[in-house]
Amino acid sequence: MSGQKQDCYFYIDETLSESERKVCTLCMECSKKFPGLGWFWEGSRLGYGPFDFLCEKCGNYVHQAPKPQELGQERNENDKTSI
Repeated sequence: MSGQKQDCYFYIDETLSESERKVCTLCMECSKKFPGLGWFWEGSRLGYGPFDFLCEKCGNYVHQAPKPQELGQERNENDKTSI
């Protein structure tokens, strides 16, 4: 599952006090249950960086960051050149 990238929505949970607010992630499936909540992110194309993103509503992974050993393998594969 590592390296998985899906589209998602981000939103700010305004039920929390202003000092506790944070940006939350909403998976595409849960976005159907909460229409109009948040802004769309095309993570399948744009990516997420080296962080895990879990849906705030259902807890499923939207993106699971590669483990450090996988990053090393990806770098080695990307460094190979073909003639």
